[in-house]
Amino acid sequence: FVMFQEKESTEKVKYKIGQDYAAGDLLLGISVENTKVNPVLVHDPTTFDFVTKTDDIDNEAMEALKKAFTEVKYTLNPNVTTRNSLNDYYSALVSQVATSGSVGKSILDAQKVTVSGIRDAREQIVGVSQDEELQFMIQFQNAFNANSRYINVVSEMLDHLLRTLGG
Repeated sequence: FVMFQEKESTEKVKYKIGQDYAAGDLLLGISVENTKVNPVLVHDPTTFDFVTKTDDIDNEAMEALKKAFTEVKYTLNPNVTTRNSLNDYYSALVSQVATSGSVGKSILDAQKVTVSGIRDAREQIVGVSQDEELQFMIQFQNAFNANSRYINVVSEMLDHLLRTLGG
């Protein structure tokens, strides 16, 4: 009895269960794209039982199913060498996704710290300090006032000289 059937054998990307492939290889065999559930099971799910045509218990089918779930031969992807049974596959998948997420978050946090440090360094070089600018404004205002008083004194001296000597 076949639970899954291959829809078309001409599919380009395929995967044969139980075989190892290097990452990036063009795979041949069964894939999610070219697999469908056996129509007999779709129409009558009770046909998937462990009883033979003579109403005997089908120990062979039960053992094959048990072996499929307990045999340690499945890998998460071609880059992972650890093998799992189907029973452990889901836990390993969740663990791998969680680890990838944790690593991604750590990288994100490190990049945020780096960006913040670079931004702070940039602000120290090209940034405007309000206190420093206010200090310069007061300094220039005092210099302007001093120059203005000097010009007034010189103007008064010239005016006094012209009045007393000129006439």
